[in-house]
Amino acid sequence: MFPPATPQQSIGSPDPTDALPDIVFFQSPDGTVRVDVFLANASFERAVIETSRATEVLGRSVPLARPEASIIYKLIASRSKDLDDVEGIFEARRAAGDHLDWEFLDRWAAEWEITDRLASFADRFR
Repeated sequence: MFPPATPQQSIGSPDPTDALPDIVFFQSPDGTVRVDVFLANASFERAVIETSRATEVLGRSVPLARPEASIIYKLIASRSKDLDDVEGIFEARRAAGDHLDWEFLDRWAAEWEITDRLASFADRFR
């Protein structure tokens, strides 16, 4: 069991009137576990929370974003390493026989106007 984690860094909201950060990073004292906590400021983040799975992190039960949410976050960022991560998520889910929620992926890809980024993965993994 780890002692209580303290925030290591926060990233603020792009809205200057919003006092809450969008993301807070926590790290275990030995540096082996890092948890990124996204605060639910928008409808997408609320949907991520509503569809989350409970898991234990650092001795505490926390909601964990489903793979579909991670895919959307990473497609939004769309850096090379994020796209590699998306590929890995799809491959891992396929290997595990875990079917992804394409309704969620299609809805939020359209909402974020990244349907084109999802398309090549949809062609191979849907």
